[in-house]
Amino acid sequence: MNDDETLKLVESLQQEIVYLRGRVDALESNQQMNQPEGLPKTWLLSHNYFKRAFGVYGLSLVAGILISIPFLCLYLLFFLALGVGGYLP
Repeated sequence: MNDDETLKLVESLQQEIVYLRGRVDALESNQQMNQPEGLPKTWLLSHNYFKRAFGVYGLSLVAGILISIPFLCLYLLFFLALGVGGYLP
């Protein structure tokens, strides 16, 4: 390869790099502005930190309540059994 061919190859590669960098920048800016298709609109996917934090807290709170309901029912049955058993002769 002579110097002219090498110089042309380097210039074409530099042009391709500039083109690809522009495409990546455009895709990144478009991705930040729009939510990807197919994903639900939820606070867990928000760009705002506090929305994400409260979304996680809310889901954790609801999950804790749902998990504790069966245990509360068992405790209630246990205490009712003890209470009724205490009044029997």
